[in-house]
Amino acid sequence: MAITRESIEESAARIAPYIRRTPVIAVDSSDFGLTCRLILKLEMLQRTGTFKFRGAINLMLESQDSDEPIVAASGGNFAFAIGHAAAILGKKAHLFVPATSPAAKIDRVRATKAEVTVIEGFYADALEASRKHVANNGGLLAHAYDQVEVVDGAGTCGLEILAQVPDADTVLVPVGGGGLIAGIAAAIQDDAKIIAIETEQTPTLYASRAAGKIVDVDVGGVAVSSLGSKRLGDIAWEITQRYVNDSLLVNDDSVREAQSAHWSTTRLIVEPGAAVGMASLLSGVYLPRSDETVVVLLSGANVDPASVVS
Repeated sequence: MAITRESIEESAARIAPYIRRTPVIAVDSSDFGLTCRLILKLEMLQRTGTFKFRGAINLMLESQDSDEPIVAASGGNFAFAIGHAAAILGKKAHLFVPATSPAAKIDRVRATKAEVTVIEGFYADALEASRKHVANNGGLLAHAYDQVEVVDGAGTCGLEILAQVPDADTVLVPVGGGGLIAGIAAAIQDDAKIIAIETEQTPTLYASRAAGKIVDVDVGGVAVSSLGSKRLGDIAWEITQRYVNDSLLVNDDSVREAQSAHWSTTRLIVEPGAAVGMASLLSGVYLPRSDETVVVLLSGANVDPASVVS
């Protein structure tokens, strides 16, 4: 099934009663030492604290006719979104999360009352465990970023950006497994430049573009719980080759500095994976023109505030 602007619009209508249309705010870019026009898309105000709820609720609405439990693996954010969506729709969920995820994220997943299994290792290990569970016990596997319904749901955030900032020149999008940027790119297409931002220790799209094919990467670092997919999704690979203009890397220090800058300048608390766009601007990895309208997508806020506020 192809992911198009039309399929994303259909998903937007389906999930509208359940999601928040998150706001954008224009900020004085000089407060960050920049000269471009700067717009922040506050997707961390979405239900469950990240964009992940869009894809989770879209998937579960599409599968309402099934009584089988939803099974999902996640570094935390998608699992929390699935658990929350399951509670809203009265469905059962079994969620697999890696032990390397922050305790605060794992606690939030458990709070959904879904069945939770913690797996040693990283996201890839939790994903493998979830697949084995479905093979042995049944259930509907929900993939965190490489499933049509999930990507369509994520793309509804892109439709909102088009409506809220119709003159946007550039959108800076965090990338883990690629579901968010695939949806955003399929929604925005050529109406704005799409730039993928990853960390040096979570370079799935960057490494695949360099190799000319999807490749596995080792993951780690400050943003691993939200961007730490070992492998880019097939859907993301196909869509990003058409619509993503560039893929850039930032280091962990710049991510921490961006988190601090968001808090000190706008009193926004964002998780490391959501801070990579601002990190690319503050570190000079992405250099906008002075007349450029740049939208920074703040994708999530599931982080211990004490790690940001000093």
